[in-house]
Amino acid sequence: MIVLFEDGKFLVETASLTRKARNVAARDRASILVDGRAATGRSVMVEAEGTARIVGLPEADEINHRIRAKYVVPDAVAVLDQAWSRFDDLSIEITPVRWRSWTGAALAATTEASLGRPYGDIWKPD
Repeated sequence: MIVLFEDGKFLVETASLTRKARNVAARDRASILVDGRAATGRSVMVEAEGTARIVGLPEADEINHRIRAKYVVPDAVAVLDQAWSRFDDLSIEITPVRWRSWTGAALAATTEASLGRPYGDIWKPD
């Protein structure tokens, strides 16, 4: 899943046939979990819960274009817009009201002690 965080909201590209779209339509609430690495190489997770809404066409096309442009090389975005728009006809907008985050600090410390080297050095480059 690719996601964009913009103006305090998460934007997610999806299709109207997905479970996530049906859940948002039925409940007006959603949560999202984002997993990444801090500059130290350590795992960082952030979960946000909040209100959610379905964004339909034509606004979804513009939002989904921005999401794709964040992750995809520039010369491929227009082609993906054409190909993926046939499937991903919606966007989901999540406005967080509750946040949780955690790191893998204890796991990293154990790993460093076991391997005798920094945790960040064990990961392949992105």
